[in-house]
Amino acid sequence: SLIQLVTVYLSDTKPRLALLKKSMDKVNYEEVRSICHFLKSSLGLMGVSSLQEVISLEKKAQNLDPEPIIKKHLKHIIVVLDESIAEYQRILEQLQAL
Repeated sequence: SLIQLVTVYLSDTKPRLALLKKSMDKVNYEEVRSICHFLKSSLGLMGVSSLQEVISLEKKAQNLDPEPIIKKHLKHIIVVLDESIAEYQRILEQLQAL
């Protein structure tokens, strides 16, 4: 059901977002790459914007680009993920109220 889909998206994305936020202090390249790889399918399925930015960040982390470049891309993706989580949380609450 739609409720299950949104619930899974939220439960999978929230902890990964927390890990990405930690990489704003000290970049963990493998973690960033791995999370971006996971997020590609999740964001695509849910229709969240920034899919191309996530793909780009995954490649940059894989190539061990300098931390300032990784952090610049992370900052943007974190904002998008925060917004999508808030939006899907509202949607879930509305669906559950039906």
